[in-house]
Amino acid sequence: MLSRITDFDIRPLNITNIPKQLNDFINQCAKYGITNNDSIASMKLGKWGNEAWWCTWVDGKIISICGCHEYNSYSPNTWRLMVRTATLPPYRGRAPGDFRKMKNDFNWGFIFPYQVEHAKKQGAKKLIFTTNVEGEAGSMRMNNFVAKVLEPAGLCKLIETDADIFYTKQNVWQVTNLHLH
Repeated sequence: MLSRITDFDIRPLNITNIPKQLNDFINQCAKYGITNNDSIASMKLGKWGNEAWWCTWVDGKIISICGCHEYNSYSPNTWRLMVRTATLPPYRGRAPGDFRKMKNDFNWGFIFPYQVEHAKKQGAKKLIFTTNVEGEAGSMRMNNFVAKVLEPAGLCKLIETDADIFYTKQNVWQVTNLHLH
């Protein structure tokens, strides 16, 4: 079993002043085949409208990233959380915490609370996240994990299946218990 990483920082990402470490992260994503995060263009930084991003830093490097954005075109006063979520493979599952609540994941366990707080300050009444239902194996595993663990635990509920979200077939989950973090 990999050791837990306890010495890390969660920092907001200023998309108008990109740190050079983000380019290193992007290059690593390309190396590992993480296609949604292998370039600034694929991440769509600055293209989501009212958006916010956070990164996990370890030893001066960005090892994970996650964004959120206002999504009123889906439903009024809605924010979509956990956008373009990625953690470099050597760091996956190494955050300190309970895997049944996704605390062992830097994005779900540590960035998610910042996103909830940010969206609520922006007036969000509904918080959602989406999971891919086809495509990369990791995305499919996340959809299955949410359905088999997080939803039965009362942390979220499925509100739409096979939705076309930005040209990708996804399930839409509403956050129902903000004690996920």
